Amino acid sequence: MSPLVDLNTADLATLLGAANLDARKADQIMQARPFWDFAELKMMPGFGAKTLRELRAVAEVVPPARVNLNTCDLRALQAVPGVGHKLAERLVAERPFENFSEVSLVKGVNAAALIALQKRTLLSMDGVAPRVRIVPPPKPEVRLPNPAATTSAAPAPATPPPAPEVQPEPQTPERVAHPVFDALHAAQQRAQRLRASKPAAPKPTAAPAGPRPEAPTVDVLTEEEWVTLQEYPEVVVGAPGALQVQDVQFSLAEHQMEVRREIRRRLPVFFSGWAFAALLLAAALGLHYADWLQFGPAAAAVAVAAQPVSVSTAAPPPAPAVAVKPAETSNAPATPVTVAPTSTAPVIVKPADDAPLSQADIGKLLFTEIFAPGDFWTQTGSNNDSTIEIAQDRLQISLTQAPAISWSVNAFRGANFYFQGTVEPRNCTTGDYYGLVFRYQDDANLYLFGVSCSGEYRVLRRSNGEYSVLADFTANAAVLTGNKQNLLGVHAQGADLKFYVNDIRVGSVNDGTVAAGFFGFFAKTDGNPGLQVYFDDAGAWELRAS
Repeated sequence: MSPLVDLNTADLATLLGAANLDARKADQIMQARPFWDFAELKMMPGFGAKTLRELRAVAEVVPPARVNLNTCDLRALQAVPGVGHKLAERLVAERPFENFSEVSLVKGVNAAALIALQKRTLLSMDGVAPRVRIVPPPKPEVRLPNPAATTSAAPAPATPPPAPEVQPEPQTPERVAHPVFDALHAAQQRAQRLRASKPAAPKPTAAPAGPRPEAPTVDVLTEEEWVTLQEYPEVVVGAPGALQVQDVQFSLAEHQMEVRREIRRRLPVFFSGWAFAALLLAAALGLHYADWLQFGPAAAAVAVAAQPVSVSTAAPPPAPAVAVKPAETSNAPATPVTVAPTSTAPVIVKPADDAPLSQADIGKLLFTEIFAPGDFWTQTGSNNDSTIEIAQDRLQISLTQAPAISWSVNAFRGANFYFQGTVEPRNCTTGDYYGLVFRYQDDANLYLFGVSCSGEYRVLRRSNGEYSVLADFTANAAVLTGNKQNLLGVHAQGADLKFYVNDIRVGSVNDGTVAAGFFGFFAKTDGNPGLQVYFDDAGAWELRAS
């Protein structure tokens, strides 16, 4: 037996030969790798159950080594699920990181992205300079100058007085803008210059013998007294903390100019804030009236409706309306929902052509959901007729009454898209029907596309609470019968609706009654209260404009 091909390292020739893939799918694998698990291939368009079974027999996925988050490039970061181009740029700008707690502080890193980063990256500081932490410098301590009081004593007649020593100028801190300090500083400088310019006393000569003359009296002033006797302008000291200025008139004018300048600066900011708020409110109201934004309580967690009566093209008389209670949840509507089937709507039904799924117009990804842990799927709960829950990384709908129908939708909305997901029944019998919900607006306006256990597909439309059969139960070889898994897909471009089973087109209709809405799954039974259906690997992509 030949060794399995590693999808993460195989070249194009190996994928085309040993893996038995066509050029388009081989190119998709090379563009999307690296893979950490074989199940990630389910998220790629065109890789259905049949393709994956054939590929698993000849290929495998060897998880790559974990990359260093502190040194890897943008492309390696974008390969991690949940990390886009902008988040990868933020991570590169904020690194290096010492632990994942610092990674969680980066803007845009949610719980799912953090878990994916912990699984597929590591944090190593080898060869990385540590982050420089900026410590603010301490505030300088301002001390008032303390001029030393110098006194000069009268020279003794016997010995001449020593020459006064020039004291070095005291080291003062940075100038403090205060009138009192300015006056003291100027007085100190003048006193120091006066002492330095005083000539040295001459040496006394030998005096002739005789009576000693009386020494003259000298008035000696200390520096504080000398400063006090000078004439200085009166300084008015305000209250503690008040701003002291030397030129009052000029400073008041400056202050008024600064106030006017600040008012002119803040007025545009003030009015621009109100203008932005008004624009945001107008945009929200516009989205609300366009039915893109809903105000009020959230939709019911579980919507359970009655089994619609099969309607033939001969337009038989409608069956009586059946009132069905909604799911007993906290946000369920207070009144029952009335379902009344009608005759078949006049739509154009095209026969199946067995054409494979084309990737030509597949555009940007809207969402993917593998129900681990199902962050984007919140409509779960139970009532007397059904239970909707997420178990074993799959969405499970279990019907407990018959007849009954139950659906669950997510929070993503689209108009033109390709939507796919896998369905796998348990305890399937004749009359059971399950599949995709698309363009869901509310419980009264939606589309249903599903398959039966006997290998048939069916398309229903519900408009204003009334069901219409767009394509009745039609057998097709692409539908796997019994309790087998099928990959269902809907290609919706305006009123052109195409339906796929296991990547094969089984039919199409032309109907644009419901233009846009949410995505989901449903299960329905006629007489099997034990029906269980598992849904997984949901994904939707926008369609490029043709």
